Amino acid sequence: MPKQLTSAQIQSFNDLGFVSPFRIMSTLQAADYRGRLEAFEQSQQSPLKGGQRNKGYLLFTWAYEVLTNSVLLDVIEDLIGPHFVVYHSTTWIKEANSPGFVSWHQGSTYFGLEPLEEVTAWVALSPAPIEAGCVRVLPGSHKLGQLPAELRPQKNNLLSSGQTAQLDFDEPKTVAMPLESGEVSFHHACAVHGSSGNNSQDRRIGLCLHFVPCRVRPMRRLIEEGALCSAMLLRGDLAHDYFPQEHAPQTDCDIDALAEHAQAVESYRRMVQALGHNTASRFD
Repeated sequence: MPKQLTSAQIQSFNDLGFVSPFRIMSTLQAADYRGRLEAFEQSQQSPLKGGQRNKGYLLFTWAYEVLTNSVLLDVIEDLIGPHFVVYHSTTWIKEANSPGFVSWHQGSTYFGLEPLEEVTAWVALSPAPIEAGCVRVLPGSHKLGQLPAELRPQKNNLLSSGQTAQLDFDEPKTVAMPLESGEVSFHHACAVHGSSGNNSQDRRIGLCLHFVPCRVRPMRRLIEEGALCSAMLLRGDLAHDYFPQEHAPQTDCDIDALAEHAQAVESYRRMVQALGHNTASRFD
């Protein structure tokens, strides 16, 4: 029996490639996590920058707490089974009244996995209404598998590689996934998705988490080149040793966390570079 999702929600994910919204925490708890993030930004006198935006669950205890939220992990188990790792994460922040957008793309292009059985959870730490540039998804596009991608960097595109899926479709057919703080949207690795600029008066803050079943492996050429991205086992057992294992932070940004995070981000950088992407430049 599913732990959190209804049969209809699971069927929606299988048929459409997404399910949204789903609440995993209170708005008060989400506000606390936001506050801890913004307190760190204030301490360094700048927003999150470079690699701080990636694999943040290795740097910040608040991000690790979000990652290991039991309701969230139950939903992931409902979708991909009881054995899974977190493969990557990105903290997406769109400042108030900013034009930054995300081009139509597939997360699978960046991951180098076989088979393509990843689930992305987008956790809202602030409200993400339509006017704030919430994620939009093309229903059923996950069934197309891996699409060719054009790399065309554009002004204000938050994807530094400018990755754009080569697929003709009518944007009115896409579905917006607005979220309240503490809610989550889930989409398949191959679901074509994107978002527009933030036209609201508040920052749009989301933690994007990528979950992979333990049975999935890196592509053969990544294994042969040793370009293996590290991951963290969250539930169940590993089926192979191709995901070098990560370890949770004990305190925010302590010496061990900084070293663990730097090594993990570098593993992701090597993997995407081996795939031929320049997306790792955003870590600099």
